[in-house]
Amino acid sequence: MIQTGGAPLIIINRSAEREQGHRVQKQNIAAAKMVADVIRTSLGPRAMLKMLMDPMGGIVLTNDGNAILREITVKHPAAKTMIEIARTQDEETGDGTTSVIILAGEFLAQAEQFLEQSIHPTVIIHGYRMALEDIIEWTEEKFSKPVDLTSESELTTVVKSCLGTKMLAKYMDLAVNIALSAVRTIDVTNNDFREIDIKRYCRIEKIPGAAIEDSNVVKGVVLNKDVVHPKMSRRIEKPRVLLLDCPLEYKKGESQTSLEIMKEQDFSRVLEQEEETIKRQCDEIIQLKPNLVFTEKGISDLAQHYLVRAGITALRRLKKTDNNRLARVTGARIVHDTADLRESDIGTQADLYEINKVGDEYFAWITSEKTTAVTVVLRGPSKDIINEVERNIQDALHCVRNVLTNPRVVPGAGALEMALSHALLEKAKSIPGVRAGPYKAVAHALEIVPRTLIQNCGGSSTIRQLTALRAKHAQQPDTNWTWGINGRDAGGELVDMAQPESVWDSLTVRLQAIKTAIETAIMILRIDDIVSGTKKRDKDENGGGGGAMPGPGGPKMNNDQLHDWLADLHGRFCPGRYRQQLSSDGSETIAPPADGDASTAPAALCPSPESPSQWRPSLCHLSPSTNILLQYFSCNFEDTRLSSPLVAQLLALYYKFGAARCFVLQLVPTFIYLYLKALNKRWLNAAQMLETLFLAIYNEEILAAGPGTPSMVKRSEEVLLPLLRSASVVPSSAADFGTISGGSVAGKVNICPETASVSWRSVGGSQSKLLTAAAAAGASCSSGRGGTIRSKRASTVRLGPYPAIDSMIAENRFTVLTRLMRVVTHFILYMAPEVICPSLCRSLLYICRSGFSFQESDLRHRVLRERASVEVFADFSKKARIRVVSPFLVESINGVNFALLNGHADIALRALDAVHQRAQYEVMADVLLETNALRNALLDPKAMETIVARNSAGIGAKEEQPQRHDEKETRRRSVDGAGGGGDGTFSMANGDGGGGGKGTNANSKNRRHTRRLMEVPTIDFSDCS
Repeated sequence: MIQTGGAPLIIINRSAEREQGHRVQKQNIAAAKMVADVIRTSLGPRAMLKMLMDPMGGIVLTNDGNAILREITVKHPAAKTMIEIARTQDEETGDGTTSVIILAGEFLAQAEQFLEQSIHPTVIIHGYRMALEDIIEWTEEKFSKPVDLTSESELTTVVKSCLGTKMLAKYMDLAVNIALSAVRTIDVTNNDFREIDIKRYCRIEKIPGAAIEDSNVVKGVVLNKDVVHPKMSRRIEKPRVLLLDCPLEYKKGESQTSLEIMKEQDFSRVLEQEEETIKRQCDEIIQLKPNLVFTEKGISDLAQHYLVRAGITALRRLKKTDNNRLARVTGARIVHDTADLRESDIGTQADLYEINKVGDEYFAWITSEKTTAVTVVLRGPSKDIINEVERNIQDALHCVRNVLTNPRVVPGAGALEMALSHALLEKAKSIPGVRAGPYKAVAHALEIVPRTLIQNCGGSSTIRQLTALRAKHAQQPDTNWTWGINGRDAGGELVDMAQPESVWDSLTVRLQAIKTAIETAIMILRIDDIVSGTKKRDKDENGGGGGAMPGPGGPKMNNDQLHDWLADLHGRFCPGRYRQQLSSDGSETIAPPADGDASTAPAALCPSPESPSQWRPSLCHLSPSTNILLQYFSCNFEDTRLSSPLVAQLLALYYKFGAARCFVLQLVPTFIYLYLKALNKRWLNAAQMLETLFLAIYNEEILAAGPGTPSMVKRSEEVLLPLLRSASVVPSSAADFGTISGGSVAGKVNICPETASVSWRSVGGSQSKLLTAAAAAGASCSSGRGGTIRSKRASTVRLGPYPAIDSMIAENRFTVLTRLMRVVTHFILYMAPEVICPSLCRSLLYICRSGFSFQESDLRHRVLRERASVEVFADFSKKARIRVVSPFLVESINGVNFALLNGHADIALRALDAVHQRAQYEVMADVLLETNALRNALLDPKAMETIVARNSAGIGAKEEQPQRHDEKETRRRSVDGAGGGGDGTFSMANGDGGGGGKGTNANSKNRRHTRRLMEVPTIDFSDCS
C-alpha cells in the first residue's frame, strides 16, 4: 500500500499473506535448521536409517539425504529451497547430498547471531563470498592430491570411501567391481571430447529374488520383454538386428477422422487396404533378411504371422531409452518408416540374443563385447532392499565418473573441513572491521561435519575429541591436514587419512557441496520479504452448496464485525452463579451449590440467574448471526490468523456458563467435521486449534459411565483439598462414598464440602495418590487403614468419573469426539433448532459420504412425498474419505432424530440415509440396528403424515419448545407393539411401527435398540416445559 495525495493505493491483494524484515530472515533460518536436523543423523559410516512412507503407501528405507528429503512434504519456501539443493547435488555429483544440507543449515545458523546484532545481511554475504573464494583456491591447490587412473588400488580406495557410509558397505568389493566395470564400458572419447553418460547408457535392472551377491554387470541391454509370438526364436547368435519406432499394425485415424461407406464393397475394400499396408511393411523388412526386430510401437497379429513365416523374431513396445541403448550395442540405426530401410540400418555388432525366465517373468539379453552401453542387474530378497542397493550403486557410479573426469581427491572423515576451518581462522586475523566476523563464521560452520561424525559414531566426548582434532591441525598445518575422525569404529578417535585403507573423497563432490551450501545460505540471507498468493478454496469452502455451513451464499459479515458481535455476546450472557466462600487462609475460593438446591441444573450447564427455559428463545433470536459465524468459520478455518481469535472468543463465551455455554455447544458438530477435514488435508495448525477447543469442552463435560446412571452428564462436585492441583477420578455426589480406581490407587473417599475435608480409607492397604499428594504438600494427615485430609491452605478440585485428557492422539481422538457429540445431543433441547439441526445433519452427511459415490435412496421421497430436495450438494466422490467409528455415528443419530421432528426433515433424512449407507459399507452392526429401526418407524403412514406436517409448518423455528417423545408413552407403545396388540400408532421409539397394522412386529433387537436410543437422555427437562 502506498499513499498518493492522502488516499491509500492498494498494490498487493489483501488476501495475500506477506511477511517482511528480520522476522522473515529468522523464519527462513529456523526452517533451514529444521531440515538439516532431520537428516543430521544420516551422515557417516555409522549413519542411522530413515523409514519413510510415501503417499501411495510404499516404504522407503534409506540414509541417502536426497531420497529422505524427496519423500518429505514441506510448506515453508526456505525448506523447499533446502530440499532443492539436495536434488541439485545429486544430479551434479551423485553424492554429498547429506553433507550439503547439513553445511547449508550450519552456515545459516552461524549468520543468525550477526542478524541479532543488527549487522546488515550484505556485510554477512560479503564475508561468506570472501571465504568461498579462499576455500576453492586452497582445496584445489593445498588440500587435494592427484589420482593415478591406471592404478586399480587408488580407484578402489576412492569408491570404497564413497560406499563406506552406505548400506552396501558389507558388499563393498562387489559394488566396486560393478561400478568400475560399468563406467569404463560407457566411457567414450570422440574428437578429444570425453563422454560418460550414466543416465542414458547405464541402466539398472532390478529383479527381486536370489541374493545381493548375484548382482552383475551385463555388457549390453537387458529388457523385461518376451517374444510377441510363441513360435519365434528365444536364442540367436550373431543376430541381424533392425530397430524401428513405427508400428507394424493398422494405422488408426485421428480423433476427428470420418469414413464414409456407401456399400458393403467399400467396407471390404477398407479391410483389404489395411492388410495390404501391413503386408507391404513386412515385405520391406523381410527383403533385408534381419532375424531380430525391435519396435517402440505395436505389432498386429497379421504382421506377426508374416514375420514368423519368414523366421524373424520380434519384440514390441520398447522404451525410447532402451531403443537408444540397443543402437549402441548392436550398431543398428533407428528407422522411422519401413519404406526408408537400407542395408546400413541393420546392426550386426551383437554377439548373442537370448530370452531367459527369471522368477515369473521373461527377460531378454542382447550382449556384445564391443558395446558402449551396459546394464547392471541387481538381485535382492525384497524390493525395498533392492531400491536401497540401487541408490548405493548410483552413488558409486557417479563417484567413478567424477574421479575419471577430475582425477583429484581430498581427505574425508572431516579432515578437509577441519583443515579449511583452521586456514580460514588464521586468515581472519588479518581481516579488518566487521567483515571478519562472518568470515570466521564460515570456519566455525565447517566444523559441523567432524562434530556430526563424532556424535553419530557414539563418541564419548564430542568436545574433547573435536578439540583434539583442532589441536592436531594447529600443530603442523602443512602436514597434519589429512587428520580426521575414525567414524567406522565406535568412539570416533582421530586417524590419519594418509594411512592405507583410509577415506578419500572426490574433489568434485566435496567442493560442489561446500559451494552449493554457501551459495544457498547467501541466497536465503538476501530474502527480506515473502508474499504468498491468494489461496485457492474448495467448492465446499466458498459458501455455496456442499459447504459445511448452514444457509446459502457467502457470509454477510466481515472478520471485524464478527469479532464485535461475539464481544457483544459476552455482555449479553449472564455469568454462572457460584457461591463464594473464604478458605482458612482468607483467600477466596469457589464452592458448588448446596446439594438439593432447587435452582441447580446439570453441571454441564452451570446454574445462572436466568432460567434454563429462557436459553433456547435467546439462542433462536441469534440464529441468523450464528449461521453467518459458522459459514465464515468454515470458509476460513484453515487460516489460523483469522480463525484463532474467533475460537478464543468462543472459549471465553463457553466459560460464562448458562446460555453462553449452549451457544458454543451448538457449534460443535460443524467443528468436528472441519477438524476431521483438517486432519485429512494435513492442516496441522487448524487441527491443533480445534483440538484446544475440544479438550477445553471435554474436560468440563466428562460423561458418566453408562445409561444406568441418574444423569448421562457428570454431576461433578468441587471440593477443597490442601494444595492438590491434579484432578482425581471419583464418581460422586456430595457426602457419598466414591471409589478411586486407576493404577495402584484403590480406596474410598468421603466428600464433605462444609468442613473442607476429605476422608480416605484404603482398600487392600494400598496408598492413595490423594493422601500422598497431601502429605507432600505439608498437610497434616494420618495414613493406615483410614485417614482424614484436612485443609491448611485449600485449593479447588473438580471430581469426575474420568481423568482429564491433555492432548488428542490417534488412540483417544474418537473417544473425545463421541463424548462431545453425546453432550450436544443431550442438551439439544436448549439450543436453537435453526442452528443445531442443519449443522449436525450436514456435518454428519459430509463425514459419511466424503470419498464415496453412494446414491441416495428413495427414503426422503417416500416420507416427504417430494421428488427434489431443497438443497443441492457437491460431488462427494471426489473428496478424501473421512474415517469414522460406530459409537460416534450412534450418538449422532440422536441429533438426526431431533431434527426430523423440528422442521428439518429434508436434511435429516438425507443424513440418516448417509449414515445407513456408510454403516452398510463398513459393516457397523450397532449403527445398522439404529438406522434400520428408525427407517422402519418412519415408513409408518401416520409417521409420514406427522413428519410432513411438522416439516411444512417449520415448527422447529416457530414453536417456543422443540418436540420430544414422552418416555412413558414411548415405553407403553413399545410394549403394546411387542405384544402384538399395537394398532399401528406412530411412535419414533419403537421399531415395530413399520408394518402399520395390528400384530406387526419387527426384529426384537431392533425394537430394544431403538427403545434404548430414545431413552438415553434421562435428564429431567421439566424446567423447559
